[in-house]
Amino acid sequence: ASNYEVPRLELPPPPGDDAPTLVHISTRDLHVGEPGDPQDYHDEIMARIERCASWHARAYGRIDRWLVTIGSDWCTIDTAGRTTTKGTAIPGAHHPEVVRRWAERLAVDAIDMLRQIAPVTAIQEQGNHDTITSGALASVCFAWFRGCEDVEVLRPELNDQTRDVRTYYQWHDIMIAGHHGHVTSPTQMPRIMAAERPRMWGEARHRYALLGHRHHSKRWPAGDHGGAE
Repeated sequence: ASNYEVPRLELPPPPGDDAPTLVHISTRDLHVGEPGDPQDYHDEIMARIERCASWHARAYGRIDRWLVTIGSDWCTIDTAGRTTTKGTAIPGAHHPEVVRRWAERLAVDAIDMLRQIAPVTAIQEQGNHDTITSGALASVCFAWFRGCEDVEVLRPELNDQTRDVRTYYQWHDIMIAGHHGHVTSPTQMPRIMAAERPRMWGEARHRYALLGHRHHSKRWPAGDHGGAE
């Protein structure tokens, strides 16, 4: 059970016959479990998601679906030795079981809040911190919301070719590829997207690669690059 009381959001009435609206809230790189008070961090992230959701609901009038990220360095450690997937020690990190449980609470609370407004699609992404725990987190969410028509949890296909690090989602004529960013650079994504999902690529008018991982400033080509944003 969570100590966070999911707020009831006051929303304007839908405007009518507007085009379907998908809003992506990037919840990558949260690094749950680093030094600090877990409850304070939980409340801070929930408050940020609430502000973002409320702003979009007012800006667009109607939202048809939320897209959020599960994994992609939600958890700062991945092993019993309090290291990342690659073995980097995180000084002061909480116990891995504590980290996983706090991440579960945060994921469930965030989805519960967002589904008050519109159905939620959660995409699992493996990160360089949380390859295993991201899968466990997505499985918890998959089981928790099983049978809920307004929540779907998409997990990567178990495929040696794709290395389980990319997830694809199609919204009407929009193709969305989710990837943490630690294996494939932004400029490589378009050709990989086209190769791994040729039918989805061909059907889409707009194609997006959603990435995280970069904690420092780095320049990449802006806008359309090889057929994708």
